[in-house]
Amino acid sequence: MKNSRITVLFFVAILALVFSFLLDVSLGSVSIYPDEILEGLIAGSWIKTSHAQIILNYRLPKALVAILAGVGLSLSGLQMQTFLEIH
Repeated sequence: MKNSRITVLFFVAILALVFSFLLDVSLGSVSIYPDEILEGLIAGSWIKTSHAQIILNYRLPKALVAILAGVGLSLSGLQMQTFLEIH
């Protein structure tokens, strides 16, 4: 019972991460629809070349760095708890 609850929470967290990532990449001064972003990233066919420049040069690196910073902060917090034995 407990393992299934943890599994469900894990998948909910992953879905929230993917939704937040797409929202972060699609919103800005120029709104680009998430389906256009996915099509451009997967197939490489962009409707406008300016959208490709915005996504690939600005928004995608920013979103990836935000995810990596969050992972790094969570791992450093775990390491501090382990090192200092704080429960």
